[in-house]
Amino acid sequence: MTLSTSDDSNLASPVATSSPSHRRILPAFLLAGLILLVALAAIELASLVGTKSTRVLKDPATAYKYPIFAGFVSHLGVFVLVAVSAVTGFAASLRPTHAKRLAAVAILSLMLAFDDMYLFHERIGPWLLGTSEEVVMLVYAIFALAIAFQFRKSLFARAQLPLILAGVALLISMVIDMDGGSSRSIVLIEDLSKLAGYGLWAGFWLTFARADLRML
Repeated sequence: MTLSTSDDSNLASPVATSSPSHRRILPAFLLAGLILLVALAAIELASLVGTKSTRVLKDPATAYKYPIFAGFVSHLGVFVLVAVSAVTGFAASLRPTHAKRLAAVAILSLMLAFDDMYLFHERIGPWLLGTSEEVVMLVYAIFALAIAFQFRKSLFARAQLPLILAGVALLISMVIDMDGGSSRSIVLIEDLSKLAGYGLWAGFWLTFARADLRML
């Protein structure tokens, strides 16, 4: 005698066994193509400023022969921001109550991750936009304040404490970075404050996204 379950019948159904439609597979090809275009654009841009393509293609630790743990704390912050961007962006696509707010957080988190990874506010931004480092950082601050403004009626409630502390930690890091100090203690405070801010930012928004999705 053969036992069957509802799961078995679902697997055997025509819907489950049918091949994916073009709507399911097309995004994968489009995304892969977009990623390759970005990579090619980066290689071309690097060549314009005299950087070999191998420097762009290879991992920096391999290309420049520095220790693999160099930049670990900075990279950890980037990983955290990318995770926040991915989760909040996906949550926003499901259109919960606060979809626009989550989408804004996803965009800002990705911008900060890109900035941290490629020193946008220090090198690329001033060169590309013809402005100062402070102006680029001011744009990030305004974006963050616009998001915080959404909580103006309950900003100092206990639930919003991680968001407030994240802002304080990142502000400390920003002020130290703009001051330009380079001693070991200054660098330590700056980078650990930034990492703590990213952690608080991530914890708050991941919890917020989960609560918002539970209301669907």
